[in-house]
Amino acid sequence: MTEKVRIAEDPADEHLPFTHLLPLVQALVDHGNPIEHPGPKGGLFAPSQGGWVAYLANRIDWAWVQETFELPDLVRYDPKADEIFDHKNWISILGSNRK
Repeated sequence: MTEKVRIAEDPADEHLPFTHLLPLVQALVDHGNPIEHPGPKGGLFAPSQGGWVAYLANRIDWAWVQETFELPDLVRYDPKADEIFDHKNWISILGSNRK
């Protein structure tokens, strides 16, 4: 078994509060879940009224995320909304619950 990738609790840049979640979103994209609504300059996260959001085209493979990553305590998954939400930094990774 390979070692899990640890996701930091806090962003590397206070002006870009999603930076600590970039490895997770990039891995989801690389795993076959493309970004549906890119952010500025094609970024993985887009601004919204509620904070920064990564909009994925497909449902989040939560089992794969749990096998691959060690997440901070305040980063939680809501299967009904198909959303990984960082409750500390107000950042969302939103899967498509339509599929």
